Amino acid sequence: MHRRCKRHAAMLLLASFLLGIHDGRLTLWREGCDHPEQIYDIREDSLPPADRLALRRGIRVETREELWMILENYLS
Repeated sequence: MHRRCKRHAAMLLLASFLLGIHDGRLTLWREGCDHPEQIYDIREDSLPPADRLALRRGIRVETREELWMILENYLS
């Protein structure tokens, strides 16, 4: 595994992240950072209204497993 990938995986286990919307797409931010950690190819307008509202407020993600569970819901 590439060193940057290992570092990224470790950060996902140690830091809190927020899922939200940026430029109309699902985006992951490390809490306290201004720039996105990851922008996903999931458009805001493809999500149900309740999910859009929650994402505009920000959904806290504590673990990688929690992130994958949330992303799987949006991808299916």
